[in-house]
Amino acid sequence: MDNDGLHILRTLYEEGSVDAYELHKATKIPPTTLFVTLEQQRNKGLVEREDIRYSLTEKGETLLASELGDALMRPSLSFKKVPEKFSGPKALIGDVSVISKIVQ
Repeated sequence: MDNDGLHILRTLYEEGSVDAYELHKATKIPPTTLFVTLEQQRNKGLVEREDIRYSLTEKGETLLASELGDALMRPSLSFKKVPEKFSGPKALIGDVSVISKIVQ
């Protein structure tokens, strides 16, 4: 799933309904992307449409909760320890002599 589609579905899930024009104005997602994404969800029976407002159904809410749970999983951003073979001599913060080593 691309970022635009993910943003559309997340907004739909969080707010329960989406005005396609307002979402386009706020995010600059192309209208065709909005239409295709929302209509695919409507064809699956996950949303209902009234003019340009799409509302989430109960079935859609449960399915999107599971889909978005998987799509929004983020990798760990914790830093890993650098192996010793990749670390060189350490320099003190005030040591300017290290600059000559970097420049060479």
